[in-house]
Amino acid sequence: MPVPKPVDALQLAFTEAMAFFQAKDIVDPDTWSELDDKAKRRAFSVAGVTKANVLGDAWKAIDRALAKGTTFEDFKKEIGPKLEQTWGGSVANPSWRMETIFRTNVQSAYSAGRWQVTMDPDIVSIRPYRMFDAVMDSRVSAVCEACDGTTLPVDDPWWSGHVPPCHHACRSGFVSLSKEQAQGLGVTKKKPEIASSEGFGLPPDLEPVKPGASLPAAIAQAIPA
Repeated sequence: MPVPKPVDALQLAFTEAMAFFQAKDIVDPDTWSELDDKAKRRAFSVAGVTKANVLGDAWKAIDRALAKGTTFEDFKKEIGPKLEQTWGGSVANPSWRMETIFRTNVQSAYSAGRWQVTMDPDIVSIRPYRMFDAVMDSRVSAVCEACDGTTLPVDDPWWSGHVPPCHHACRSGFVSLSKEQAQGLGVTKKKPEIASSEGFGLPPDLEPVKPGASLPAAIAQAIPA
């Protein structure tokens, strides 16, 4: 068995997650809606918000959540009043909308970080399988419930459409496994055919990015060094 190079997988995943989010361009909702799926994954927008300063504040609140591990409640307290003022009563359930914004962006970043680490050839050599891991409670979606526990090789085509997040506010993730662990759990023979929501479930764009490089200057300057 090849000996992997020394690696702190959790720290690498965190670093890649931060880089993935910080490389997102801030765009208004109309611009975002015209992007293709790949471009949408590299853009940050908030439905119903067109003011650049509010979009920037929301971006920075997500960035702080990733950097410091702050919670949705912290995010809501920080940016909630500005979002509600901007929406002006046009959003029926502001708290749910804010949670969707928070969870979708944070989960996408963490998933991208874990994906990049677990696809490293040295990691694949010792953990060549991946298991879909859903939060199985009363809030679980149909797609995540169906996919929970699916265990397949990391290069199986099924993953090309089922990398969490699989929908807005998705809470699912995945776990990398050794061959022995996967065989112990049971490698999935009949793959779930249910599809992720449109624009979700796709592997992250793994092109190298420089954190903050694609941000508008005013936002990039506000990112703590």
